[in-house]
Amino acid sequence: MDIQGMINATQGNETKALQDASMVAELSLSPYFSDNTDKAEIELTKTGDNFYSLSITNNYLESEQDLERFKKNSELLMAQQPVNKSINLYIFTGTGMGLSRQVVTSYQLKDDGTIAKI
Repeated sequence: MDIQGMINATQGNETKALQDASMVAELSLSPYFSDNTDKAEIELTKTGDNFYSLSITNNYLESEQDLERFKKNSELLMAQQPVNKSINLYIFTGTGMGLSRQVVTSYQLKDDGTIAKI
């Protein structure tokens, strides 16, 4: 996803570009993080000058298997190449009622263009 390209396509309307980018992210990633619940929240935000964050949260996972799938899909997304250099921070949060644990994982784009788990 080329955030700067989306901003340019909206004649510099950054708010509209972020809304459009969030919608694209939600449509493309929701099947991998919603499972049977269809309740994943996927949000792209600007948290500073040219610093963008993608947050994927599902607090409605129904089983340990769903939680493992959420974790595996986050790892697979972060392993994809080439790295999306438009997004600086990725945050994955998965949990559910009655589950004995949760997944909270963050990744950051490093200066050398690689992604590191933090």
